[in-house]
Amino acid sequence: MEQISLEYALETLLKQIQPLNTVEEKYILDSLGFVLAEDIFSPLNNPPFNRSPLDGFTLNSNDSIGATKENPVTFNVISEVFAGDFCNKKLSSKEAFRIMTGAPIPDGCNCVIKQEDVVFNEETKALYITKELKPFENFCFLGEDLKINDLVVKKGEIITYNHIGVFASLGINTIKVLKKPKVGVLSLGSELTMPGKTLEKGKIYNSNLFTLISKLKYLGVEGVMYPPMSDDSTLVSNFISKELKNIDLLITTGGVSVGKKDIMHDVIKELNANRLFGKLISNLELPF
Repeated sequence: MEQISLEYALETLLKQIQPLNTVEEKYILDSLGFVLAEDIFSPLNNPPFNRSPLDGFTLNSNDSIGATKENPVTFNVISEVFAGDFCNKKLSSKEAFRIMTGAPIPDGCNCVIKQEDVVFNEETKALYITKELKPFENFCFLGEDLKINDLVVKKGEIITYNHIGVFASLGINTIKVLKKPKVGVLSLGSELTMPGKTLEKGKIYNSNLFTLISKLKYLGVEGVMYPPMSDDSTLVSNFISKELKNIDLLITTGGVSVGKKDIMHDVIKELNANRLFGKLISNLELPF
């Protein structure tokens, strides 16, 4: 069988692959590395209220008209609003609220000035504004980041820690994902010894198995590691025939050259399997 390019081999393999469509529901912290099986739309506005981006004072900007350093406008601070609070007090002319970062901006207020830019008397609650404020200055609007029914994450994306943070910010704790493929890795060769065991004469440690399993895990695939098998085509073909029922894909390593103990050629025949290609040449750098 003549050599073919890696590009052609990949194209050939992809034509043989059947997509896995098994969907399962996962708690968001357990979904890392899975493929999202549904579009995620925002169930709420984010932020869910007008909020302050800084620590300072909130008021109606119209009341600050004419304020200068020489002629400051005096406000009466009637209450404080912290993150997690909700204030429904009515704002009258020349009144203000002290407000903290992330707190809801009360009705009637349309700007925030940071506390470093004002003079405030803690005892009398008098606030002195020395400049005119613009409407919606330092003001985070309801739904500024996301609005209800906005598409947040598209189906088919691989879930990262960033996605999980977004899900949590929307109050979503479970999502639908595609079940991960289960890929078995079988290494062949009577000379192979598993790491941790004493290395006998004529033997070598089985590194390919661990490299491939690690790569599969890195790619978000469930890897199934089998102990190495000896160079016996009937033993190997029987094992493969039985194990294929439990996995989605099998990768074998070893036994494919032209030596007397390279048994995979016989294994393919015993399994009545189709051989799509043989030797490869490649100039392609894979992105993983």
